[in-house]
Amino acid sequence: MLRLRTVKFGLTCVFVVILLIFTVMTTMSDVSSTDYRSINNLDQNWDKPLHIAYPTAAPKIVDIIAEPTEIPTPEPVGPTPILLVTYMRSGSSFVGDLLKINPKTFYSFEPLHKLQAEVIKEKPVYYLDGTLRYPKNFMELSVDAIEHLSTCAMEKLPLYFYQDGFFSGFTDSTKFKICMNKTKIESNLELGRKCSRVLSKGCKNSEFLVAKIIRIPLSPLEFLMKTIPKLKIIHLLRDPRATLSSQFRAGRYKVQNMQSAIGRFCNRVYDDMVIRDTLNRKYPGRIMTIEYEDIVRDPLEYTKRLYEFSGMEFTKHIQTNIVKLTASTQKQSNSSVISSRWRTKLLEGVIKTADEKCQQLYMKYGLKSLSFKDLKNISVPLKVDKVVSFGDFRHEEMEKS
Repeated sequence: MLRLRTVKFGLTCVFVVILLIFTVMTTMSDVSSTDYRSINNLDQNWDKPLHIAYPTAAPKIVDIIAEPTEIPTPEPVGPTPILLVTYMRSGSSFVGDLLKINPKTFYSFEPLHKLQAEVIKEKPVYYLDGTLRYPKNFMELSVDAIEHLSTCAMEKLPLYFYQDGFFSGFTDSTKFKICMNKTKIESNLELGRKCSRVLSKGCKNSEFLVAKIIRIPLSPLEFLMKTIPKLKIIHLLRDPRATLSSQFRAGRYKVQNMQSAIGRFCNRVYDDMVIRDTLNRKYPGRIMTIEYEDIVRDPLEYTKRLYEFSGMEFTKHIQTNIVKLTASTQKQSNSSVISSRWRTKLLEGVIKTADEKCQQLYMKYGLKSLSFKDLKNISVPLKVDKVVSFGDFRHEEMEKS
């Protein structure tokens, strides 16, 4: 009897083990089948999110294929460059003072002055990184310098920039000199590079950079209009007879070379006006023409126009400072006397030569050729009522490019 019970118990155990093995094998088969179906499903639905199913409850896997995120292009840093382009003795220092009254402006006073003087002497141009260039083209060097200045890359400017006596007219020039501690920049380029970063920092922290430029024409500046989309140009004009008279008194040219000097000057101004019109069509809203006589006649109104064009805010503080700066103008019973002072002391040789050599410019500008008697009468207007427009085919290629 005992033996029979033992046999039954053994058979029961065997049955239980077989049942357990069968259950495990069935489960593994289900898992394998499920995984296969899930993977096989990828071929048919590759563009859909991937979810792998399991026989037991489990959290879903996050989609592994995500939409690409578009990274926005950062806005260019640094100030808006504004080039005040004009000619010697055309009122640029006065207009520059009006613009630098804005406390958010970094001002550069004639950055090409010494560079031009040394290039004329055919001297090599040294840079803060220790390199030097033998200039073949002053215009090329000038555009490079203005580009570096406009982008606050002060360490890339030539040494002449820092050695120029005009450098004292720059914003933060005093900080630079303190940093140099009376050390000559050419004797310690490493210190020069360090101190140039003082200027770069002040420039980058400003909203506007204004550079007064009288030494190059407008044509090479188109390159900067293309490469620096924020850059703007103010083209300042003055009656060429007034400018030439002032230049002669300042010793810019002598009687012996008066004919050629006046002819070159008027041709340059004329070319600039033609190129300005072309650039205005190619880059609308980025070039402004203003006349010195208008600013002197109504400094507050025309300074507002300059600020509006430049994107500067015309605050009450700025207005107060401009009134102080132009106080002498405002006290005049007839403010046109200031800009017409040259008419009361005529240089007859200069005027005669200008009338002969500058007729093309007179027509473009809208100027009258007047007798000496009428010129001395400041109530007689210098300009015609309406300027007649005419084409100039010398600049056709520039239009097409």
